[in-house]
Amino acid sequence: MRGIPVFFLASLVLGGSAVAAERAPVHCEPLAKIEAQISASVPGVKFTKPMTVGQFHVAQGIYLGMPGTPAALPPGDGAILGVGPSKGGALIWTREGGKIGCGVLAMSANVIAILEAIHTGKLEEPPLAPSDKPVPGELTL
Repeated sequence: MRGIPVFFLASLVLGGSAVAAERAPVHCEPLAKIEAQISASVPGVKFTKPMTVGQFHVAQGIYLGMPGTPAALPPGDGAILGVGPSKGGALIWTREGGKIGCGVLAMSANVIAILEAIHTGKLEEPPLAPSDKPVPGELTL
């Protein structure tokens, strides 16, 4: 349980708090620098590969469901997890193919276990083509 407060502190220091994001622009810096800062404060932390599409969308939902979250999507187009020895950890939002980190969000061991259990990868079908989009005002099920 000790890892969660440390990751929460790291998220505040690195500008990843949803409440702080509402007041100021998100601070971005090289992902390697963020990983080094977290590693220095949480010995034994392990960083995951980039999240799959399914994991990322669940993480977006968690972010948007948090009280105080700005009315906007998370500050990245990808994410990785930093998992501490206690299995709690942090989610790091990434940009530019995972080279830049833009905010850190503390995660409990339960949420990390849920995210790690999601195995969806690439989309099975292409996204909707422009002609397949519903007509405004039309009811679709």
